[in-house]
Amino acid sequence: MTQEAVPLEEYLEDVHAAIKERATYVALIVKELDARGLDTDDIIRSAFALSPRPEDQQRSAREYVEAMNTRMMVRAFDKTFEQMTDKQAVVVGHLCAVVDAYREMGLSAEESLRLCGLFEKRDKQRLAAAGLTKEAPEGICRGGSVCRFVFTKVQ
Repeated sequence: MTQEAVPLEEYLEDVHAAIKERATYVALIVKELDARGLDTDDIIRSAFALSPRPEDQQRSAREYVEAMNTRMMVRAFDKTFEQMTDKQAVVVGHLCAVVDAYREMGLSAEESLRLCGLFEKRDKQRLAAAGLTKEAPEGICRGGSVCRFVFTKVQ
């Protein structure tokens, strides 16, 4: 197998496609669980629960945001960083392939918001164990032009 350089734009298109495919599968699973009358929110929250990492407990807000935002994730979601201190860090995502997938599936705004909310709850559980909170005062799934996430160190 040979290695070849892939132009950045082509690479990011592939990343967006993979993210959209995953989002589509999750949305279809949620629809099926709902159709069966199961407690979908609890099942999804449990299935996608993230265990806290011991190193996260020692990180400041700035350090946590820097650790979770790999160069690929920054480019894939066109992220910028605002206030970056030990107490608080603000991340702004200008693109969201997940919401794009929900729109392409024809999901309503309410359905998209619910799905995004499931992942927000997952993130908040993990962050709480690390002594951090996460607020999302703006979101593309809520009709905003960006997703703005505010991480605050509480411990």
